[in-house]
Amino acid sequence: MRKVMVAVATATALLVATAGPAASAPSPFVGTWVAVDIDGSNLRLTIGGGPNPIINLYDDGATVCSVNVPPDIPARARGAGTITESTISSTVDVVCLTPAPVNIGPFAFELEAQPDGTLTDMLGVVYTRI
Repeated sequence: MRKVMVAVATATALLVATAGPAASAPSPFVGTWVAVDIDGSNLRLTIGGGPNPIINLYDDGATVCSVNVPPDIPARARGAGTITESTISSTVDVVCLTPAPVNIGPFAFELEAQPDGTLTDMLGVVYTRI
């Protein structure tokens, strides 16, 4: 009987030792996303991992850069995000990609993870993972 108890205790110890830490749930934000902006331009978004993921956004025709200036001027935005439950928030630096790039300053940017696996920004634009 003692041999059986020792064998069970040893097997249990081995299982606990090899199981390792529990895996954390994957982030609903990490990845590459695409969307059509409310002005009809194309958006491409990448979000990195970690507690303060880097957010990179490319807009192929940013209204903020193209007011009264045809053709549409692309822009990029970059910032570190903060995740709170189903939301990621950031202050992103926006640069208009003119022949001489122009930094037009920081803007608030926020995305909410949706149950269907998409992300929605503060203007209602829906991003789909690619």
